Amino acid sequence: MANRRGSGEGSIYKDADGRWRGSVHLGYKAGKRVRKVVSGKTRVEVAEKLKKLLHSQQLGLPVGPERLTLGQWLPEWLSQSVKNRVRPKSYVFYESIVRLHLVPDLGRIRIRQLTPQRVGRLLNSKLESGLSPRMVRHIRTTLITALETALKFGLVSRNVAKLVDPPRVPKREIFPFTVEEARRFLEVVKGDRLGNLFVIMLSLGLRLGEALGLTWDDIDFERSRLTVRHGLEKVTGQPFRLVETKSEGGYHTICLPAVAIAALVLRQNSVADENKDRLLQASGLLGVILTRPALRTDPGWPLRQARSRRGCTPPSRSTRHRSVGRNQQLAPARGLKAAS
Repeated sequence: MANRRGSGEGSIYKDADGRWRGSVHLGYKAGKRVRKVVSGKTRVEVAEKLKKLLHSQQLGLPVGPERLTLGQWLPEWLSQSVKNRVRPKSYVFYESIVRLHLVPDLGRIRIRQLTPQRVGRLLNSKLESGLSPRMVRHIRTTLITALETALKFGLVSRNVAKLVDPPRVPKREIFPFTVEEARRFLEVVKGDRLGNLFVIMLSLGLRLGEALGLTWDDIDFERSRLTVRHGLEKVTGQPFRLVETKSEGGYHTICLPAVAIAALVLRQNSVADENKDRLLQASGLLGVILTRPALRTDPGWPLRQARSRRGCTPPSRSTRHRSVGRNQQLAPARGLKAAS
């Protein structure tokens, strides 16, 4: 009688090797009968597993494979849920975290057997290995996102990575330009082949990608304003490409101070000759304002050189943070906002 199954348990039996096994009918798929088999050391353990399977089926939830590992799930998550939804550069970042940090440490663990304690040990080991707290936070966030998709698909019953506290990231003090430092900086970069780029970044507070992604359609000279719609992105092994800002909040209209208008006018006068440039033609970015001088080298290099020359400012100074707030007095305009 001990071997007899209970009502609604499915089929439970003891194997020749002494382990208990159970199977349950889960309906039909593509005209074929679907059965799920589980095993355990005791009859009670197997009965409980079958009970959970039947409960998931009654709720309409997909039944996840018992032996699915993180090493199998994470690449699947990348290809099916991430690759076509994020920018190429973001995908490269996610893929590197999965390949370098998650799969080597957690790849052999079955996704349903992952525990908060194991995730905590992973994060601690990464900190001890010398990774920055910010990078360890990225690892935790990536794992949370992957497990959240698995939870939605019914592969796990909870997101254990959410239960682990992230490491504290020390606040980094930012030193924005003073008005006097901004004036000295503009004097230093005057005549530099990337001078116009630096003027635009400093006077408008744009990120490098935003400044390089500006097109002439973004400029309204009559109203002295500019609208940021795109950024220029470069992924290793791929050509430059224009991408939309990350969110609607990234679309912003900025008033143009006189120094920025002057730089754009100078740039406009040199565009005709540069449109003949083979490198620019090959990039497909003929309509982009400031890209051509930056295509050949790292645009950050002249910036670092300029910041260290003539005692202009320490290398830690920021040309972006709060810089526009100091330049709004140049061209105040109602209804317009500066980049933030």
